[in-house]
Amino acid sequence: MQPRGGGSGGWRTAQPPRRRGGGTGPGTARALRPHGPARTGRTSRTAPPAPRGQLRRSGPGRAGRFPPSAAARPQAPLSMAGAALGPPVKVQAAPGPPGPPVKVLAAQLRRAERGAGGSWELRRAAAGRAPLPLRAVWMQGTVLEVQRGAEGGSARLQDGSGAFTVLGVEQVPQGRPCLSAGKYVMVMGVVRSCSPEPILRAIKMTDLSENPIHKNMWNLEVEDLHRVIP
Repeated sequence: MQPRGGGSGGWRTAQPPRRRGGGTGPGTARALRPHGPARTGRTSRTAPPAPRGQLRRSGPGRAGRFPPSAAARPQAPLSMAGAALGPPVKVQAAPGPPGPPVKVLAAQLRRAERGAGGSWELRRAAAGRAPLPLRAVWMQGTVLEVQRGAEGGSARLQDGSGAFTVLGVEQVPQGRPCLSAGKYVMVMGVVRSCSPEPILRAIKMTDLSENPIHKNMWNLEVEDLHRVIP
């Protein structure tokens, strides 16, 4: 309490001093301060939603964005099988197995011509039939000479209609030894050439010398087979 001025002897209540900045002292309600990031002088902002295909960085602070994921990047058009479409690729089919051997004579094989897919075509115009495709043949003949060593050896045979050569005779099953002049043998092989003389790569050889009927009936066997082949 302080006496009023003017000598009136009155008393007045002392007022607490004002604080700078407009405060009114302890009796006045204090202004509420924002919590969180606002204390550092920054205002809280809500980051805009990230575009589709982007991820928002976790944690406080300014929102960051990662590069678009692989799933969101433009992809090449896919085919029905799921592979990216591209220029067509030409795939050349590998030649298949030789197939069953066809019984032929050397004279018939000399007239064969090269066909498609590594095969040969046996001409049958004289019989009024279309060419017969073949890759493997069955031939029989008498051994004229044998050359050993080079590329598995070779042998030259004669079947009565002409001579033909067989390669790789030392590298195939033979049963009893038959690589000697005068032996009558059966040869299965893949055709390598037809002119001027047939050349085969041997698959199998068998000695037929003990039974002369094989040699006597061979021409008839071949003729009968080609009569029934369409």
